[in-house]
Amino acid sequence: MTTAEKIKKLLEVTGWTQELLAGKLHCSFNSVNRWMAGTREPLALYKRALEKYFNRYLPVEGDRHE
Repeated sequence: MTTAEKIKKLLEVTGWTQELLAGKLHCSFNSVNRWMAGTREPLALYKRALEKYFNRYLPVEGDRHE
């Protein structure tokens, strides 16, 4: 899953907006928008912060108990 796909899924699961995520990351709405569009990748600082949210809110691939 790409970073853009993970961010979209994170917003879907949490109900957050791009503006709210930008506020949590202390970055601009435009940055989040570009990451979601796939035109830019987050800097390492933001990738580390995003990974914390991904790990908390997104299920791990293949970790489904069916």
